[in-house]
Amino acid sequence: MTALGELSRERWRVLEPLLDAALELEPTRRAAYVDRACGGDLPLRAELKALLEACDLGANILETPAVITYAPLLADVPLGPPMPVTLGGRYHIMREIGRGGMATVYLAHDPKHGRQVAVKTLRSEVGRRSGRVRFAREIEIAAGLSHPHILPLHDSGEESFDDNEPSLLYFVSPFAEGETLRDRLRREPRMSPDEVVRLGGEIARALDYAHRRGVIHLDIKPENILLHEGHAVVADFGIARAMSATGHGPSEQGGSVLGTPSYMSPEQATGEPDVDARSDVYSLGCVLYELLTGMQPFASRDERAGRPNFAALATHVSDELASVVTRALAPSPDDRFPSADALALALERAARASRRIRWRRARVWIAIAVVTMAAGGIWATRLVQQHSQTLTSTRR
Repeated sequence: MTALGELSRERWRVLEPLLDAALELEPTRRAAYVDRACGGDLPLRAELKALLEACDLGANILETPAVITYAPLLADVPLGPPMPVTLGGRYHIMREIGRGGMATVYLAHDPKHGRQVAVKTLRSEVGRRSGRVRFAREIEIAAGLSHPHILPLHDSGEESFDDNEPSLLYFVSPFAEGETLRDRLRREPRMSPDEVVRLGGEIARALDYAHRRGVIHLDIKPENILLHEGHAVVADFGIARAMSATGHGPSEQGGSVLGTPSYMSPEQATGEPDVDARSDVYSLGCVLYELLTGMQPFASRDERAGRPNFAALATHVSDELASVVTRALAPSPDDRFPSADALALALERAARASRRIRWRRARVWIAIAVVTMAAGGIWATRLVQQHSQTLTSTRR
């Protein structure tokens, strides 16, 4: 096995998407993913396990400076051109606020409008691939979306360097303070059914609006759903499709598939070319299941050939709501809701049914209480009458 500090640039490119996908899973599910992703490649399996163990040993990593521990690796991986102080002659970069497998996010200042914005820059490898014209077109389409539950795109661009460096592709969106659904789940693993239905309806309406304009998200997950003043706002619309347009797909990522494994539909996970809006319906079903139960619906990608555990879901919510979520998670697109709007309507119907059931139960208890009070009143009246009769007899 190659020592972690001796990984070559080419080897790291193979391992990085696998590591990212494994870290998206709960720790108890990672072993099965490693077995499936690595197959009979024992060196790859060993290196991936070593990287996962290193990520889990946070305390030990912090005890040794990263520049010492990973100096050989860092020396072999080109960091690309340095981030310019200003992008597009307009956006002044302030600091890095997030980093993922395919992009880095910066907080920037937009002096033209006197506001803070989030600038997401794609990894330099994307700039080396073909399809940049289509990338710009997909971003342009996404930038045209205007919906109260969609985080808008303000701008996009390409920053050119010298001839030896790839161009830097970036896009700009509002800097939204607050938390994501993932942040909320870390604080509160399960949410109330009423709140989940409300947020789920807002997300579904946003998806339907985009779908009707030809934009599929392809990466719906708690990390991409912001909570702003108690309402859901979907971020990164059109970005996954645009990145796919640059060739950032299965063949370039060591066998990985665009998106997040825990929330991919079966057809998206297998790399089918005709993925449509019903894939987003499936991903939203995964999110709803997790919000309601505190756990993801499937322990592994292989389990997606079947349906989630209805009984486990029904222990937390009404049968009507459990049926809605289960249908959204149907393995075949034809068995799911035909659109995100249909899912939103089904959530509303399930909520109304749950309210009717609660009201019926409440009326029963109210009736019992009234009867009890009435019985108590009759008993008290009789007691007073008996006491009065006793006093009258005594006086005589």
